[in-house]
Amino acid sequence: MAEGRALVADATGLGEPGRLTVVAFTHHGTSLEVLEQVSLAAQASSSLARCLVTVPDTSEAVVLSTCNRTELYLYGLAPDTELALRALGAHCGASLETLRAGATVATGHDAAAHLLRVAAGLESRVMGEAEILGQVRAAIGAAEDAGSAGPHVRGLFRFAIVAGRRARSTADRALAPSLPRLALDTVVGDAHTHAPTVVLGSGAMAAATARELSARAIDYWVCARRSDRAGRLTDRADRVIDFGHLTAFLERAGVVFCATGARSPLVRVADLQTVIERRGSARPLTIVDLSMPRNVEPEARQLPGLRLFDLDDLVEHSTDGQIRRRQRVVDEELLHYQAWSAGRAVGPLLVQLRDRIHTDCERMIERSSSELAPGKAPISARRVANKLLHGPTVTIKNLIAAGDEQAALAVLATYGITRPDLGATASRHVLTCEAT
Repeated sequence: MAEGRALVADATGLGEPGRLTVVAFTHHGTSLEVLEQVSLAAQASSSLARCLVTVPDTSEAVVLSTCNRTELYLYGLAPDTELALRALGAHCGASLETLRAGATVATGHDAAAHLLRVAAGLESRVMGEAEILGQVRAAIGAAEDAGSAGPHVRGLFRFAIVAGRRARSTADRALAPSLPRLALDTVVGDAHTHAPTVVLGSGAMAAATARELSARAIDYWVCARRSDRAGRLTDRADRVIDFGHLTAFLERAGVVFCATGARSPLVRVADLQTVIERRGSARPLTIVDLSMPRNVEPEARQLPGLRLFDLDDLVEHSTDGQIRRRQRVVDEELLHYQAWSAGRAVGPLLVQLRDRIHTDCERMIERSSSELAPGKAPISARRVANKLLHGPTVTIKNLIAAGDEQAALAVLATYGITRPDLGATASRHVLTCEAT
């Protein structure tokens, strides 16, 4: 993989050899067309996560796929990003060249910082969006169910969820931005429209759009493939549109919000041409496509009498104060993660250190026991060792958390503890796992 767009290439490994890596496709550096290709449904994400842990030197994996991103979080001895891209390509059908060009790679603490920023809403199209925290929770939950989540990624996502929850608490949750809120601000603001407003879909994004419309006292109709699910988004049975009648209803609609999980467009150019001809030029139609992949064929943007907005058109301008507050939360939780990760990395060596000191103290006490006064019990060797090791243990953990591996190894070496020779990394194998 080309390193020109890599965020960082650094990792620390001591007693527990391991490297955290993220391969990310986001709206910051990936085109909407490529984001559509790599967008994965829940089942495909789980299948990919199971496949990724079969890649040599990758033991843990989480796949996070939303309307803004598809990201592969990998942990192991030396995760191979090239093989990870091949696995992704097998699941989404994108070419390896396309994936190489669109991917951004981060490793070590920078990969962790990226996930914390994602959970805090700092990497979204809408800064501080409310939906992302639930999506992060769902991603680690799906990895748990798929059997691809190990102790390290579980810990990482735990700190990310805390960061996201704290970031949301820094402002009034009622004012938390969301894509539906931004969409309404963009196309209709708080104004009422005399032509019907339509919500196409019945999932989480469609429900959020319906809630936003209700909050603004805007009447709306709901259309979905399943009328029973559409009915859950409105308390009026006469406001549910049969999916087969959608095109006819568009002839009198004013604004349409598309928010379904369909993997191919539901609203096609040919149908819209017919709708616009019957509406006449005096009544333009506005469509806001909140879906990933898009629900409306992109070519429809060229049709006269149609205003089409997609995710690339929705831009949120956040105040510097909001960004600074959320970034402070991320920085604090990142330090907590680094300390936790350092404890895991150095833990096995510290066990060796404690065992060495315990043995030395026991020998010392045995030699001196004959010199004790009659009837007086000898002091506990473990108590002496724990007291002696408290200072070195704290020092070693702090050095690892600060990224000073050499200094930590120097302290350990004074007790005869050295990093084991891990040897050459096993040769790479051809990835045979295919999408299921």
